Amino acid sequence: MARQKSEIVFAGNALVNGEIQRVEIGVSAGKIVEIGKNIRCDKIREVNGIITPTMSDNHCHMRVPGASHKEDIRHGTMCAAYGGVTWIIHMPNTVPPTDNYDAFTEKMAMINSRSYVDSGIAVTVGERIDKRLLERATIYKLYMSETTGVNPRNVDSLIENAKRISEKKVVFVHAEDKNLIDTETPATNLMEHLGNRPERAEESAIMRLYQLGMLKAHITHFSAPGAFPWIQAGGYTVDVTPHHLFLNALSDIGAYGKVNPALKTQPTQSRLWELFRQGKINMVASDHAPHTIEEKRDFKTAPSGLPNLETTLPLFMAKWVSGEISLDRIQQALMENPAALIGIKKGKLQVGYDADFAFFELSQMRQIGAEDLHYKCGWTPYTGMYGLFPYEVVMRGNTIMSEGRMQIEPGYGKFVRN
Repeated sequence: MARQKSEIVFAGNALVNGEIQRVEIGVSAGKIVEIGKNIRCDKIREVNGIITPTMSDNHCHMRVPGASHKEDIRHGTMCAAYGGVTWIIHMPNTVPPTDNYDAFTEKMAMINSRSYVDSGIAVTVGERIDKRLLERATIYKLYMSETTGVNPRNVDSLIENAKRISEKKVVFVHAEDKNLIDTETPATNLMEHLGNRPERAEESAIMRLYQLGMLKAHITHFSAPGAFPWIQAGGYTVDVTPHHLFLNALSDIGAYGKVNPALKTQPTQSRLWELFRQGKINMVASDHAPHTIEEKRDFKTAPSGLPNLETTLPLFMAKWVSGEISLDRIQQALMENPAALIGIKKGKLQVGYDADFAFFELSQMRQIGAEDLHYKCGWTPYTGMYGLFPYEVVMRGNTIMSEGRMQIEPGYGKFVRN
């Protein structure tokens, strides 16, 4: 079969198979159709800096329906574009939750009319399985403990349902043992919050999954290195969040760092970095979960969660510029592996994949400040840290963000079936 002719060629130094190479990338109908040198095309664009795949983020809370004062699809996916992210999965703990077919189709319609980037939808593991949802959901989410908007009761029953679902769909697990969490004693600081939600709660939950015979699962926001033997025994995939790597329970950010699972001690943080650098943690997910500044003022009553979507890839790119992690590890953990887990053709500069690119100039690294970001909630826990932000983002061959301005209208991003 004849190779499809390129409509446009992007030429420059590109991240291909974990290395920067001088290549030409031919694009047609939103897909990569050629990678090489001297590609014949009437439209060739020379790209300054480096070209990388975009990030795929499998864990985002867009807060709609029910809490659009914190976040919504238009603002949230705009932040994704500014941060070099062209795929997200919407988590189900909204009001009402995404646990039935009507709620699912309503969310899909909102995505298709309001989103700047492509999306999937997570459905809550419940007491019954709707075959229509099983066919259409991107992933399922199993909550083993109380967290924002969720308080599961019969966890063993939910695990049994999750085992059946996992034969068809990837099941993401919020793994904390509810019996080891103190929800009655109000914490007044991050160390006390960690005391209420200790690392052993996560260890116990992952052990319980394995002992109950759930052998297909993805552990999301993994933050308990002590549970790693059970991760290996179960053959589970795991993701880690930027906040568990870049922040800890002694970070001077007050309730802005209150999150579930809790931020850990500095030694645990260091161990997570070690596992990440070794490639034992498969991927990164932001767990983007904004709340308003007003809601975060009083630690005792502040809800858990923080905004992450716009800064995740830039934080890691800055670590690469400083020589602390490899670009290959970034490609695997933030681009390639998250997309491969879900089964979408993003995250790699390879023929047949979506033409989703981020362009970076190494000289443009800057300190992070809330005033330079686009969050509806208006704050970030990473103030003063350094990030390398993309100056342009391309999705399906078209520029969606360039030099600090959106170049498309909401609705360009779509719900994509995996």
